[in-house]
Amino acid sequence: HRFFKNYESSTSPAARARVTDATEARVSAGKTLHLGAVGPDTLSLMRQVFDAAYIFPMGATAKPLEPTKLRPTDDHTRTGLNAACDMSGPPSLSYSIEAYAEMGRRFLPGFAAHVTDVEAAFPMLPFAPWVWPFMFHRFYASEGDPRALHLYCHLTGDFGTRGMPGVFKIFFVDVVLNMARAAHVLTIPMSVYVDDLCATGPKASAVTRRVVTFQAWAEEVCGVTFKQIKDKVGSQVQLFVGFWWDSFAGTRTLEERKLFQYMDMFLAFSERKTLSLHERQVAAGRMQRAIMTMPPGASCLLANIFLLMVGLSVAWQKRRTTRKERQDFRWFHYILNSNMGRGYYTTDRFQEGPTVFSDASRSNRYAGGGWCSSWGPFDWWRYGTAAARKPIDFLEGDTMIASVESQGPMWAKKLIRYKMDNQAFQKSAVKGWSRADRLNLLLKRLFVLQITGDFLLCFNWVSSADNEMADLLSREGGIERFPEAVARRAFVDDPALLRAMPGAGRVRNLDMSIPFGSEDMGRLSSRAHAPVDMLWLSRAIPAIVCIQAAARDDKQLEFSIAECIDVKREHSARSI
Repeated sequence: HRFFKNYESSTSPAARARVTDATEARVSAGKTLHLGAVGPDTLSLMRQVFDAAYIFPMGATAKPLEPTKLRPTDDHTRTGLNAACDMSGPPSLSYSIEAYAEMGRRFLPGFAAHVTDVEAAFPMLPFAPWVWPFMFHRFYASEGDPRALHLYCHLTGDFGTRGMPGVFKIFFVDVVLNMARAAHVLTIPMSVYVDDLCATGPKASAVTRRVVTFQAWAEEVCGVTFKQIKDKVGSQVQLFVGFWWDSFAGTRTLEERKLFQYMDMFLAFSERKTLSLHERQVAAGRMQRAIMTMPPGASCLLANIFLLMVGLSVAWQKRRTTRKERQDFRWFHYILNSNMGRGYYTTDRFQEGPTVFSDASRSNRYAGGGWCSSWGPFDWWRYGTAAARKPIDFLEGDTMIASVESQGPMWAKKLIRYKMDNQAFQKSAVKGWSRADRLNLLLKRLFVLQITGDFLLCFNWVSSADNEMADLLSREGGIERFPEAVARRAFVDDPALLRAMPGAGRVRNLDMSIPFGSEDMGRLSSRAHAPVDMLWLSRAIPAIVCIQAAARDDKQLEFSIAECIDVKREHSARSI
């Protein structure tokens, strides 16, 4: 038997009345059982009746779209219920959320998206009776003694039980959505993030009509209702799971309030001497969301914060910050200030750039590196005495850095196919981070170069035989056979010509300083701009598309001025 008191977030004077209203709303709907006031013998009676029973602590969190209400949150982790949940199944309650990847694939150029939200998603699903003894909680009622606590018991799902997202996924995604598809009610793709839904299609008004049809069917046949206040009618710029998705530009942008919230946190943490486990977990979660607006490789900035969470098990435990961790926090702040939380969710908007091969070699007699581009330039060098002692994976990465620093200014808005035969660095580059500090240093520098050059790198491993050209450049005397290998493979794109970079054949010494300095900071600061009003854009774009289609008399889209008026009316009535 474990009985806990509620948290201040629910019992404070500002929150108490609103939490009472939310609790009694569940009671009125038959989702929570009101067992009366808690007397002096209540807890002893519970111990007598139940072999095991919990009274969980309850908190409360704000509802952004309903500022006058609070959502009660139930801490089943504190009671131990969540640890006892069997997620393995069958059926398994663990699943991967693919909403971000699905949106990236489905939100094609010019497509529109309609967003909706299932109302009371978890509370619509009942608990088995043997679970009820673990769903007790205490709170104040609106009637009677205002100082007296009353005992309640949840009969249906709540927010805080570990297995509820998986249960809802089985009910809604596996059953309801598949029923709708089988009945030909839902005929367009729909991405699901727990209880948030986003349908996509080529025409805004058609997407909205199909979603409304599905909503009516789901309510009538399955009893699933939707929260109209959260409906966002079809638009080519749409807010979904915390990002503004723009199908024309192929970008996703953090909500403005979250953007500044993240920036303020990262800047504050960059000056803190200590951080608790909870603060690091919150920061890591926000960093992972921010990374979704950055080029590949940004995950290297998470390595230090995850390393410093190792060994901490309780939320309040603190550990001193390191200089590297503070630098990463400040760097995140600078990047978000530069891109204003906006990045690409697809590479379709980037043009194909050159293919680049690079390689490095290391032996007792010679250590060197070299690279060649299908646009014609190539370079090679011999490593200095100190550099030659570095591991081969580091030299492979340094060779890549040298090529990107040299050619990056010419790669703006290009997708670069980069090929190497060292799996250690290639796999680290694909992941965006490495367990080895020496490789993380290079990955951070590579990430900086992508940001400042506005290009994307696509890393591929090739065998040593296929990497013959770069391999020759990295070995002593290999430059003599290099032109013949390039001609045999017809590597250089017409009409480009093979040409050596100035200083080719030099001795290269390594710079082991920080991967970004004041010059990089200056470049990022110069890219900073005011955030775009995405809410206004999401409302204006559908009307603009309608007018453009009507102006060119597009028969395929079948838009009309009347539909433009309908779109404007729908946005005025239903958009937030």
